[in-house]
Amino acid sequence: MNLRHLGYFVRIADLGSFTKAAQHLRVAQPALTRHIQQIEATFGVELFFRSSRGVVLTEAGRNLYDNATRILHDIESASNELRSFAGQPSGSVVLGITPSLSSLVVPRLLAHGRDRLAKIKLKFVESFGGQLEEWLADRRIDLAIHTEPVANRHLLWTPLAVEEMVLVTRHDRGSAQPVSVAELGAMPLTMTDSLRNLVDRLLEPHGGCLAVDTTLNSISTILLMLREGLCASILPYSAVRADCTAGALHAHRITANGVTRNLALSVNAQRPMSLGTQAVAALVRDLFEQLVTEDAFRMNGPADEAAPRQPRTDKRAKRQRTPAQNLEPAR
Repeated sequence: MNLRHLGYFVRIADLGSFTKAAQHLRVAQPALTRHIQQIEATFGVELFFRSSRGVVLTEAGRNLYDNATRILHDIESASNELRSFAGQPSGSVVLGITPSLSSLVVPRLLAHGRDRLAKIKLKFVESFGGQLEEWLADRRIDLAIHTEPVANRHLLWTPLAVEEMVLVTRHDRGSAQPVSVAELGAMPLTMTDSLRNLVDRLLEPHGGCLAVDTTLNSISTILLMLREGLCASILPYSAVRADCTAGALHAHRITANGVTRNLALSVNAQRPMSLGTQAVAALVRDLFEQLVTEDAFRMNGPADEAAPRQPRTDKRAKRQRTPAQNLEPAR
């Protein structure tokens, strides 16, 4: 088994089809099949369940996939670091991002990075905070933009912004007063699992309890339902700012001082940052500074300026570490 075999195997797994993988790799399908059969024969395992609709990984296949993606990513990173010594940062950088920030951040990051990241191939992957932290620890991604970071020995993080969580409806409530925790608890809501868990934690000091009657793990679909007046939800302000400015939706502050979440940029603590990763990290910080000045994350109107809360702590964390200070600016 060599790196070419691993690359073929990962592409087949990603596309779920030998035919599609052969077309993408520009390799004859019989040859691709033989490569996989050689691995299976060598180790006496099956890597894929095969059917007329494609292939899915077996338990052995999932184990190899986890290791193969990490190995291939490490090799790509090593190549990138060597290329970076030639001058302008180059190579591939994988950036993980939480879905609720993706539509705001990704287009602007690409637009702002055309010149600064001209030689960098930037790949985005979406997932939630816990998964992104695991991928960072396993070195499947280079850095992550996520929420409510957990302080542990695997991650270094730096704060990006404090974002307000708001009640969102199609129709105005007819009052500029914030929504009380009691009112919120009596209101049927549609929310994603991740945001519900987050808001439950944020409301815990207020003694609040949400009344979620529909769980829907797609923010884009929730936004469509909100525009049709089919539900109410609690979402990050940045996700609804454009709709609220256009008058299509209304955002309502939760409690007098607002309820907020921390946004952070994280990297693997045990792995030096390549010049390419440093360049992307610097661009992310610059973009968030601009978004903060544009009030992209907070409603207008009186409210106490929220300071970032201390991250939740993994008991295995090194006590002497100060994560917010360890991710040095790459300027």
